[in-house]
Amino acid sequence: MLYRRLLILGCVAVAATVGLLRLGILHFSGMSSHFGMAPNYKAKYNATLMEYNKLYAQQVELNLKLIECNKSLEHHAELNFNSAITASSSPTTAAATSTAATASRPTTTSPPPSSAAFLLNNPDVSCFTSNGGHGTDGFGSQFQYLLAGIAIAHHAGINFAWVPFYELDHKANVPQMEEFAGATYAFRHRDSLGNFAHHTDHQPTLETIQNFKHRPECSSGNAPFMWYINAPKLVLDDNPGLWVTSRDVMRRAYLSTPKPNVTKYFIGGAGVKHVVMFQRRHTKAFDTRTHGFLPNEYYLAMMQRLRVAHSSAHFYLLSMTGMSQPCGKDELCDEQFEDFDGIANLTMLLDLPLMDAFHVMVSADILVDSMSSFSYAAAVLTLGEVYHHGGHHGLVPGHLRPFSLPSCAHLCLAL
Repeated sequence: MLYRRLLILGCVAVAATVGLLRLGILHFSGMSSHFGMAPNYKAKYNATLMEYNKLYAQQVELNLKLIECNKSLEHHAELNFNSAITASSSPTTAAATSTAATASRPTTTSPPPSSAAFLLNNPDVSCFTSNGGHGTDGFGSQFQYLLAGIAIAHHAGINFAWVPFYELDHKANVPQMEEFAGATYAFRHRDSLGNFAHHTDHQPTLETIQNFKHRPECSSGNAPFMWYINAPKLVLDDNPGLWVTSRDVMRRAYLSTPKPNVTKYFIGGAGVKHVVMFQRRHTKAFDTRTHGFLPNEYYLAMMQRLRVAHSSAHFYLLSMTGMSQPCGKDELCDEQFEDFDGIANLTMLLDLPLMDAFHVMVSADILVDSMSSFSYAAAVLTLGEVYHHGGHHGLVPGHLRPFSLPSCAHLCLAL
């Protein structure tokens, strides 16, 4: 316990140092707008840029230390959780789930065991929660609801029963995607509970979640009692640490059903860092939104900066075509992929099958997500590093900010 406290204090100190360095970098980024154009400021601009690079190098080093701190904390949490699971599971089941939870880059997954042991199904507790009802949306959003419901149930110490997906955008096959998500094997189906009483919350607090199992309705021997939460993923936005403490359960569920072999997409042998960048693009055929689209410059700058920390990196831009013309404001057109032409160690992964695209992100060494639930759901399942853009959903502990990008386009690209 003392070691864990010292480890946490050390991580906090490293994180604070990173924050101070980022303030320094932002200061120099702001100064850059005053230099670089007029010749008489050339020397001063170069000195500023050199200082910026020094600060950035220190930030990269501290980021790596912060990653190690987070891995150590997650390792302790996983050991504690696995001990509890082992105590209540058979040796065969415990060994199988441990293997699934620690696979760093799953490529193919064996068929599920013949006897299904449901996760989060404690007969001593009669309360359940679910992924809620949320209408028609894409696979990413509905999967994020499912994962958020799992995280809440796990933290609350109650059971989980999944609600079937509604019609999916992008013409995805609903039963196939439910099986792909792992819901069909790992959890009870809500309809299997029969008739049940229920209680509804819009957005419960962390305290409410922690205390819910103490309600009289949850006592052993009672009829099933369902706790409906209207928007579970919004609860996780407010409490993103729950993603970390429940990652083991989520990964066990996800890996409980076969996954596509995605090694065919990765280039290079041992030692290569596979960096997958997901870019959500506006496709009028399916998506009427006009917000949440990161520009090409964001990904170009991320590649330049990640090359500094990972000289062996190979990059993959995961996206889709099909943009109908003409382009409107804040929309990304197909022809704008030309911005990525001729870049070394970059592979374009366009229009992959839905399951392949998702599993490529989960299998990446480093994932750069976008402002989308599709990439965010993969980000909470992957064991790789994650660079999370701050504009969509909460920052998960252990995930990294993308170097305060983009602060100044010409300075970012100069690096």
